[in-house]
Amino acid sequence: MITMIRYLQRFVFLSFILLTLRGAMSQYSAPATEQVQNIDRPAPQQVSEWADIFDKQVALQMEQALDLSRQLRLLIRMPKEAYNIDAFGQVANSTWFTNRNGLSPLSPDDIIRGPNCGNGPDTSGTWTVIHARFDRLRPELIITDVAGDTFTIRPDSKEYPELASGAEMITTLLLYAAGYNVPEVYLTFMEPNQLKIGPNASFVDRNGRTRYLIRADVDEQFDRSYHTSSGRVRCIATPLLPGESIGPFRYHGTRVDDPNDTIPHEHRRELRGLRVISAWLNYVAAGDFHTHDRYLNENGRRFVRHYLIDLSTSLGSASWYPQENWRSHENDIDPLAMLTSIATLGLYVRSYEKLPVLQYPSIGRFEINDFQPQHFKPCVPNPAFEQMTDLDAYWAAKTVMSFS
Repeated sequence: MITMIRYLQRFVFLSFILLTLRGAMSQYSAPATEQVQNIDRPAPQQVSEWADIFDKQVALQMEQALDLSRQLRLLIRMPKEAYNIDAFGQVANSTWFTNRNGLSPLSPDDIIRGPNCGNGPDTSGTWTVIHARFDRLRPELIITDVAGDTFTIRPDSKEYPELASGAEMITTLLLYAAGYNVPEVYLTFMEPNQLKIGPNASFVDRNGRTRYLIRADVDEQFDRSYHTSSGRVRCIATPLLPGESIGPFRYHGTRVDDPNDTIPHEHRRELRGLRVISAWLNYVAAGDFHTHDRYLNENGRRFVRHYLIDLSTSLGSASWYPQENWRSHENDIDPLAMLTSIATLGLYVRSYEKLPVLQYPSIGRFEINDFQPQHFKPCVPNPAFEQMTDLDAYWAAKTVMSFS
């Protein structure tokens, strides 16, 4: 009888081990997929820049400070772990994230191709400008090429050639390989005289008025842009994302009119772990304004996909100019840094103030000597980043280490 009980115990133990190994192997060979149901089109949402900054810098910080449950968890070192993980701490494929290089290393050619499905705009003929945005430091033109495809065109600065386009290309490709949804992005060279102003092309001028675009407006912007020795303008070309635009997503809460959006964004591991990946890429603009939700109808399924966009504020680039030396060390409005300066009468010298002067205009300010990923800060506090736990960071660090 005792012998039979021992054999039974061994059988149960071995069965448990085999089932565990089977689960682990299936997890790494075929990740699970979050269930997505057909939904009606959610209402577009807008984010006010100043209201969002106040919310992240003041309201959210006070809310976290007064959250006694969170403070207790931090005190006893038992923070709330991410909600969307399996027994092995992995993230399922979803409309937010697709396991790519971390699951099975991509070839260099696959990483270079990234999300691109075509060859970019057709440069053999005239481009028609249908809209422009000059209210940002980096000008944008929305054009249609001779094939009728629509692209957003963003040139490089004359003073810092290759800076913004290089950072945007590299960061887009690496984030895609890591698993995030990003737009297609193409490096292209444009002859200024191949542009034609469309009959209804408009833009918002410096006085906030919407008016029709004229050739002088475009020439003024391209006078500020980098031209190659042959006179061509180096640009990044991004095609329109698929589906319908419904505005940005937020790094906290959920979209209430999307039945598939059930997990608070600050408790999604792929958004928490983005803090580590952002530190690696110096992606300081990781915030609500650089996200985009699209309502899609694919193969009879109607759902929302979540994108990271406008990735030129990364590596050594702040888009139109290099990163300031304090970027990634402090938020744009950093009360602690301000109080430190006041208390020391400005005598306290921060580590980033000792960094060497800018050496390469096309690379910008991208230092390794003062790199402290655990202290990385984006421009505006990110709720998901602030919820990151050691296990979230471990998952993200494995993703970074998956690149050779």
